[in-house]
Amino acid sequence: MGPDDKLVLIEDAVVAVLEREWQGWTLAPERVFVMEEDLSMRGLLDMVAPHQRVNVDALVQLTAECEQTISWH
Repeated sequence: MGPDDKLVLIEDAVVAVLEREWQGWTLAPERVFVMEEDLSMRGLLDMVAPHQRVNVDALVQLTAECEQTISWH
């Protein structure tokens, strides 16, 4: 992840909120986002106090702000 990149955790990747020591939280917490709908579906909404949640509308906005979007599942 470059210094201007942003990371959005979606689907099963949102379980990363359970790993408090994950490098993403310690190295770039202001640039890591977690999909709210995916958290909700997994019963993890209460686990994300320090993390930035985004909904679908915010994801669209983040995508528009970035020059390039890379996705992998």
